[in-house]
Amino acid sequence: MTLIWNLVIWATFGAVCAFIGAVLPEKWFDHDSLLAPPTAKWEQGGGIYSRVFRIHYWKDFMPDLGSMISIVMPKQKLDTEVRHQEDADEKAYLRRFVIETRRAEAVHWIILVSGFFYRIWNDSLLISGIMSLLTIVTNLPFIMIQRFNRPRLVRLIKLTGRRKTKKREEPTAVET
Repeated sequence: MTLIWNLVIWATFGAVCAFIGAVLPEKWFDHDSLLAPPTAKWEQGGGIYSRVFRIHYWKDFMPDLGSMISIVMPKQKLDTEVRHQEDADEKAYLRRFVIETRRAEAVHWIILVSGFFYRIWNDSLLISGIMSLLTIVTNLPFIMIQRFNRPRLVRLIKLTGRRKTKKREEPTAVET
């Protein structure tokens, strides 16, 4: 029965953290922070996650909270919406997506760190160990996905700006 109560606490805490993270203002996540730090050099712009963890093979199979809760941005929207937008709108949209990666990473870090507190109210080392491991296994992959996606999105934002500049520089048929 203790394991069941711990699972209820785990699920409830995760849901509360996700909800709170979703309603916090965007401005809290428009910059790198302790809970969503900038990409470290060893991450190689997200490349380490692709080479070592083969993230590109499994990330799309992970559940997406955005498809379940309307206040969270679903990952499927990125591909569809970006294709149908002007460069300025596309850049703003991509910036918002970067914010959402920071928001998601922060929420998953908070939940992951909380996993080590199960020892406080559990007499059983086995139960607290199971709960800590469950918390790590269910949050670390999502942190990795955010750390993989964010540098790619930032590069895409920079390319969008360059593409717009190039369009302005190229003479049209009327100008020549």
